[in-house]
Amino acid sequence: MLDKNVLQFALLPVKRNDGREVSPIVAAGEFQYLEDFGGGEIAVAPKNEDGYELNICYGRYLLSIKESQSGEPITKQELHDQVQLELDKWMIGISENQTYFMGIKDIVIIDNPLERKCCHGHSSCNSNHGTNSDQANDFAFAVLVSSNAKLKEITDTVIYDESNAVDRLEKFKTDDFKPSAFPLFINVHGYTVFSNILNRRGTYALAHTLPISDELSESNWTQFINHDDAYLVASRVL
Repeated sequence: MLDKNVLQFALLPVKRNDGREVSPIVAAGEFQYLEDFGGGEIAVAPKNEDGYELNICYGRYLLSIKESQSGEPITKQELHDQVQLELDKWMIGISENQTYFMGIKDIVIIDNPLERKCCHGHSSCNSNHGTNSDQANDFAFAVLVSSNAKLKEITDTVIYDESNAVDRLEKFKTDDFKPSAFPLFINVHGYTVFSNILNRRGTYALAHTLPISDELSESNWTQFINHDDAYLVASRVL
């Protein structure tokens, strides 16, 4: 069990080659990966999905780049349209210094408002903590993920847990539980891992995976999701 004040996500201020200053949201595990390996290797996606299985995950989309290509603040509709373009594309996730390739087959966006909190747990704060209140276009989601990893084991890890709840979803209802969300983001062909992190629009932070059902398919998966549970999970990320 780690200290409950451990900050899982923070902003990484970086100046790009074009001179533009950006501050992508980076997970603690990604910081560790970049520190250990540099992130300079080209991310080469698999040729197919042999051996992959479907999973349903709940989580939170964390917006990093808040401007559209025109330089104007991105609208909620533009962001949702961008997310649709990322479906069925290869994505990268980093956990325990390992990279995983997965794909999001479909998504249901739960459009209830979410707050960002600083590392002290405040929804507004004058200090520069990186995850200070932003009221950006973050949103809760349920996603259908194609993965060859034991995704439930990866997403069910925790930063802090003194909730005493047995059921994992019940844990999300308490202040004594802090999930360790698994960051998943689009893989741009030919980019290094670091370049992908630096240029990504946002991160799909997966914090809970439902038990796998033999009946699950791409056509019926929405029958298995609970919107209230998905929102509850997203509200505990950050």
